[in-house]
Amino acid sequence: MFNLIINEYIKIFKKKSNIFVFAAAYLLLAGLLIFFKAYHINYLKEANSDYSKNNYELEKKFYETKDKVTYECDIMYYQALIDNEIYEDNWKREAEEYAILHLLKNSQNNEYITEEEKNIMKKHSEELQDAVKHNDWKKYLYVMSEENIDRIYTYDEGSDKAVDVFKFLYDNEIEPIYDSTKYKLAYKLVSAQDDAEEEYKRDPFGPGYEEALRKVEKIRYRINNDYAAEIEYGSDIGEYLNGKDTYWKFIKISEYGIFVLGFIILVLAADSIPSEFNSGTIKFLVINKNSKTKIYFSKLITLATLYTLSILILFLVSNVMAFILAKNTDLNAINIVTVGDNMFIESALKVVTKEYIGFYIVNLTCIVLAFSCSTFTKKMIPGICVGAVILFGYSEIELLLLKLGFDFVEYLIVSNLNIIDIINENFFFNKTQIVYTIYNLICHLVVFILIGHDAFCRREIKK
Repeated sequence: MFNLIINEYIKIFKKKSNIFVFAAAYLLLAGLLIFFKAYHINYLKEANSDYSKNNYELEKKFYETKDKVTYECDIMYYQALIDNEIYEDNWKREAEEYAILHLLKNSQNNEYITEEEKNIMKKHSEELQDAVKHNDWKKYLYVMSEENIDRIYTYDEGSDKAVDVFKFLYDNEIEPIYDSTKYKLAYKLVSAQDDAEEEYKRDPFGPGYEEALRKVEKIRYRINNDYAAEIEYGSDIGEYLNGKDTYWKFIKISEYGIFVLGFIILVLAADSIPSEFNSGTIKFLVINKNSKTKIYFSKLITLATLYTLSILILFLVSNVMAFILAKNTDLNAINIVTVGDNMFIESALKVVTKEYIGFYIVNLTCIVLAFSCSTFTKKMIPGICVGAVILFGYSEIELLLLKLGFDFVEYLIVSNLNIIDIINENFFFNKTQIVYTIYNLICHLVVFILIGHDAFCRREIKK
């Protein structure tokens, strides 16, 4: 058996085209990561070009065409940015904008507020500008958290939420640094609390309310235990283009390589046995007193180990590149999984490893399916088609069958390949479901392998 496996590896890498395809896949991944790094650097340059003294001077000239109050306030705003050297998006910029373009402007040309309210707005405007001059972020939070600010000049539905956020930041002495995830968590906490209240009004005993409460508790847990950095999931690769350069970002991009390598080996699997018969080399394996069972499983083991090694190399390469490209590796980022009333902390590295294993199982299942199908049909194309359709379209197939009313779909392979979704949807997470999914996949794999083995053993080999 061992000699047969070695022989299979030699056959695969004897072809220069196979070596080229594997090398191209890894180089393409490395190039993609470097491209995202370069794109983000260029994006930051373009974004920061708007925050310059020259640009502020141009903006001041533009606003000369406005009415007197607007003109004076806009000129005052840009002059304040220049005087205080505010050339980036931060709390000082927000304070000056709020103080001058909202409070001061409304206090002069808003006909629907009283003189007393106008005086209060001017007072708050002066306090905010003073906070900027003295770099006093605590004073900024204190002024912004006063309820009368919200009552006077804000009329949108989200105003109460904003005041609550500033109160929370002030009470917990969280500095308003925009890049700080802890600062963002304050907004998420207030929003989650509002969602929980809405769910309670809708159904105080429903699963939606329980889920909302768990979300609130997880955010509180992050803040109270200083687990500020959060693993942020993106729905597609485009969301990471302008995102911050972190370990998690580059690792998520590298996960596309799992499917690229999976498809490459899926093609090799579909061609493994049909090529032996087409070229006539199968008879030499049988002449050497190798049983059909040994030949069949040696090929299957070769493909499985080759894919395993490919993924391990991908994992190591992507981690090394993520460390190099991301100065802020974000390894302190965590994911919180709730099982019942208990919370479990998962590091970014653990989550990445878990996702790699999940995608590995999905791809390996499709590789075995393609291998078995091509063995059964005696042709390569059916194996590639079936394996590729399941690999890239299992979710759509599952949804289609459910819409058609097929209740037995939960027992099919397409409904048990969403391993990552099952794990990441924390409020549905339970060990029984994971065990059932793995058990279901194993049963399918055994059936595929036995069908392929039976077809191979029944096939006549001309010596």
